[in-house]
Amino acid sequence: MSGRYLNCFGSVNRPASYAGAVEEQRAWFAQEILALDTAQPIGTYAYSNSGYMVVGAALEERTGSSWEALMQE
Repeated sequence: MSGRYLNCFGSVNRPASYAGAVEEQRAWFAQEILALDTAQPIGTYAYSNSGYMVVGAALEERTGSSWEALMQE
C-alpha cells in the first residue's frame, strides 16, 4: 500500500513496495521524520503522533525487543 504519512513536519512518502516487518517500518519512518525540517517555527507547539513512533523505534533499537513486547512487560 502506498501513500503519505502526514505529521507536524509535513509528509513522508511511504514506498508502495515496502512490506518489511513492523519493526523495520517503524525504524524507516523514524529515520524519514528525523531527516525533515520542521514545518513550524522552533518552539511552536504542534501535536503529532509521529513522536510516539520515533520513541517506539528508539526503544526497539536500544532494547532489541519489539514495541509490542515492551508493552507486555
